Amino acid sequence: MPQCSAFSIALLIIAIASPSQAITIAFDPGPLGSTVSSYNSSFTDLNGIELDGSTLDVDIRFSEGKAVELVPLIPEPGNLTAQLVLRVVSTSPTGPLSDPGGGVVDEFGAVSVVPSSVDTSDNAVPSSSGRLQVYNLRFSPVSVGGVPMYGIDFDIPLAIAPGVLITETTLNFFQASSEFVVVPEPGTALQLTFGLAILAATYSRRRQ
Repeated sequence: MPQCSAFSIALLIIAIASPSQAITIAFDPGPLGSTVSSYNSSFTDLNGIELDGSTLDVDIRFSEGKAVELVPLIPEPGNLTAQLVLRVVSTSPTGPLSDPGGGVVDEFGAVSVVPSSVDTSDNAVPSSSGRLQVYNLRFSPVSVGGVPMYGIDFDIPLAIAPGVLITETTLNFFQASSEFVVVPEPGTALQLTFGLAILAATYSRRRQ
């Protein structure tokens, strides 16, 4: 019985020591109707977070009323890659990195498409004491073709390196031989269509 109690306490300590931190970041993909070949943006929302072994839930949501879709430029584009790069202050590797989780987010904030593969890397920055910890979510072109994307969710298992802090975060979002087009959410598009119909009807009545 004492052994069972000790085991339960150990599990409880592990659960407390590895909490989950959730952070939502608003990201503007651009004006409605615009197209871009890729997204590359840095932000400071994660600055100061310590590599304490917890799971970092980073929910990157596109601006309200907007989503993005892929437009292939050739019949068979490559994988879609969502990449989160954490810059940390460390002169040596912080240990093996664990693979991330997450996926493409739908209009309700739920993961609608999961990656076909994931990978990580830990790279030294030349002439600097910093390192770049790279977390990749890769999606097959079939799984994301024609799918409105409202954001990307990253579940990052942080390394355990006491005193090592995140100093910058970069989002890279790209697919070879494709472009992103910014489209309105279905609800927004419906409201716009309804509003235009009312304006047209009002104008028609005035002319009569």
